[in-house]
This record gives sequence, structure tokens and C-alpha cells, in this order.
Amino acid sequence: MTEHQGGSASGSASGSVASGSVAPVPGRWFVVVRPGPLTTIQDTGRRGVAALGVPRAGALDGPAFRWANTLVGNRDGDAGGHAGVVAAQAAGGRTGDSPDTAAGSHPGSGAGGSLGDSPDTAAGGHPGSGAGGRAGGGRTGIAPGAAVLEATFGGLALRLVGGAAWIAVTGAPTPVHVDGRAVAFSAPVRVREGALVEIGRPVAGVRCYLAVDGGFAVPRVLGSRSTDLLAGLGPDQLHAGTRLPLGPPRRLDSLGQGADGSPLAAPPRELLLRLTPGPRRDWFEPESLAALARTPYRVSPASNRIGLRLTDGPPLRRLAGLGELPSEGMVLGAVQVPPDGMPVVFLADHPTTGGYPVVGVVPEADLAAAAQAAPGTPVRLLPTARLEP
Repeated sequence: MTEHQGGSASGSASGSVASGSVAPVPGRWFVVVRPGPLTTIQDTGRRGVAALGVPRAGALDGPAFRWANTLVGNRDGDAGGHAGVVAAQAAGGRTGDSPDTAAGSHPGSGAGGSLGDSPDTAAGGHPGSGAGGRAGGGRTGIAPGAAVLEATFGGLALRLVGGAAWIAVTGAPTPVHVDGRAVAFSAPVRVREGALVEIGRPVAGVRCYLAVDGGFAVPRVLGSRSTDLLAGLGPDQLHAGTRLPLGPPRRLDSLGQGADGSPLAAPPRELLLRLTPGPRRDWFEPESLAALARTPYRVSPASNRIGLRLTDGPPLRRLAGLGELPSEGMVLGAVQVPPDGMPVVFLADHPTTGGYPVVGVVPEADLAAAAQAAPGTPVRLLPTARLEP
């Protein structure tokens, strides 16, 4: 653990409060100096509301999210975590803005921009990363669910106001500086009032997570503080001047509780995704299904929080004469195939219904690695059973 003295906080209290939040009085908050290409607030997401047409949202890289919270001593209940079954559902109340669940929704159609929108996107492998898939689970000892910042391709700068704080940055390996001095990645760092925290561009991977003791105390919407870019729920993505109130500080002796060494693997040089066949594999030509199982794809720059779009691989051709598929429910990890034949792996902000056939489902344990796969990363889909009917 390291500690850094902050600079002046002069002028740092200006700017708008995060959407829907109360003014940060009195207490601690961060002011956004630079938001980076895309930075959002995320926690464990919205559970049990898919029937209302609301996606789960939440952190894309679950192990990195939990590890960041563990390092700063956060637990469920600290400015985050799902609040249980949504009272509005039981009472028939309003659920807020409903998502666009038109059949065939897919990444690249808005929702906060795609991976290709970031400057200088790497198209190849990642130095220092492993050659295989990434571990899906994390050994945390506790179940921390406090809201964190998820920064896509880094570039984030924040100034701390109103008191000191402990922070930790995990996920994609990223340079972190406090008042211009390099500090440890994936470790608790003490930040004094007025200090400027800067997160650089990842040296590998895509998304990093900044946790603070007490969590980010923006209001819950449908049981979660997560930003949902598809449905338009929760706080807006960050902009310069946004103020982010923090929860009560944690006791010093709670830092790192349950931490027994980082559970995180390096971002993948080659992404390996298991694929459980179905439910609509019988909509595709057997030759296409066989090619899917033996030929690699690459991550498309059009990927985003809705889904990982695949490209540079064999298109899946539909059987003739099947017509159109009525819209049906979609789940996390579903591999939907739009008319161009290029598979899309649905991630946390995916629509809850869709009208394109689903050839299979990737297990949730494999999706953390998908969240860290940069554009151009080779991808192999590994069927767990025979794809051809």
C-alpha cells in the first residue's frame, strides 16, 4: 500500500453532479477532469428485471470488479450491490426508460460507442499476456459489490475533494499516477484530498476498474447503480466536470480483507470461448456450423458493452426457406447471428429480446476474458457438443 499527498483542491468542486444524484454535501467526492473515451459507473447490475425488458448491465469483467473492491475493503452494501427484488415491479410502478428491444438490435448501433472509436486501437496481440483464455472466477473471500468506475481504454483523470480515500485500479494492466507520480497497479493506494488521479492507456486489454473505499454513492435505479447504455438507465457516462459522491470511508483494518493474491489472468492473446449449442443451430447450413467450429474469427472494432462482434471468419449461412424468426428472449452470452452471418456474443448491456437466430451460448465464466479482448484479437468458439444437428 502506498500513500500520496494531494495538491490543491481549488476549483475542483465545480461541474455537474452525476445524473440523478444529490449534491455531494458534506463528504467526499471525485470531480472528473478527463473522462477518457468511455467511462461509466458499474456494480453487479440489475437482477430479476429482464421480464420488464431491462438488461442486467453491470461490470463486464466480474473478477476485476470484485478484486478492485476487495483491495479497498468494500463489501455488499457499500454504495453498490443489488438491492433485491425491485419494489416497483411488485407494486406496478414505473420502471424508468424502457430499452429499445427491437428484433435484431446489435452492437455498433449507438449505446455509447464501439471499441473502434478509441484512438490508436491495437489490432493484434498483447505484450506480456498469456496465450490462452482467462480465468472466469475470482478468489475474494468476500463478495464486494460496491459501485466502481469502468474505463474503456483508460484516459481517465479525477480530482479528489472533501477528504482522503483509498483507491485501487485493476483489470487491463494500466499505468496509474497520483499527482504525476507512478503508483502501484492492482494494490491499495492512499490518496490525499486535492490529489489528481490519472489512469493511462492499458498496455494490454481494454477495460480497467477504479474502486474507492465506500464506493461511488450515486442513486440506485431498479436496484443498481450501473450505467446501462442501451436502456438509458442509471447515471450518464462521465464527462469533464461531473461530480461523483463517495460512500462513507472504510476502516483501515478492512483494506484487502479476503485478498490472498490477485485472481486475475492476463488479457488474452487468443480468446477461447466455450459454446453450448442451440437453441437455433438448426437454422444454419451444416457446412457453416462445421466451419464455425474449426476456423478462428477476430474481435471487431464495432464491439461494445452490448456485445462482442466477430469478423474475419466464415459467415454462418442460413438454410433456405425458413423465413423470419419471431422475436424471442435473449440471455447473457447468447451468440446471435445477424443477416451478414458474423456472430455477436451478447454482453452485459444486451437487449432482452431479439429476432436473429442464436447458434449457441457462451458461459458467463468466459465473458470476463471477452471484455478484455481488444479489436483484432483472434477468437475461437469451442463447441461443447456437436453443432451440426
